[in-house]
Amino acid sequence: MALSIDELCALGVPPELAAEVIRNAGGGGGSGGSSSTPVKYISASGTTNLAIPASGDVTYLVTPTAAATLQFSGSAASGTSQTLKVLVVGNGNPVTLPESNVVYPDGVAPTVSTTSGDVTAVNYLAVSGAAAIVGGI
Repeated sequence: MALSIDELCALGVPPELAAEVIRNAGGGGGSGGSSSTPVKYISASGTTNLAIPASGDVTYLVTPTAAATLQFSGSAASGTSQTLKVLVVGNGNPVTLPESNVVYPDGVAPTVSTTSGDVTAVNYLAVSGAAAIVGGI
């Protein structure tokens, strides 16, 4: 599902970030090359799975529709490492970042803003064969 910059802004995503998401999804802007990081749009509530793709990197744009707890499913493909970017759009609903098998700096996951229009961005690195995903990078 591809959204326009206006539609992303209507979800509370700041215009600069909306433009970046569109560029990352291969929807214009940027320069040269044919590779892009796919953007997956997630409406989150309750326990919400974010799948680690079979190959390649991914950006998740998460809009909570109620209180949500995010968790990863799957693992990096054999012999690879994958970057996962999680963008959570604040709208008053609390979101807990993945904790199971995730290691954060100082052992604490970043706090997700619930302020309307704020976007919390957290990068993760999944490496095949590793016991945990590294978060907050």
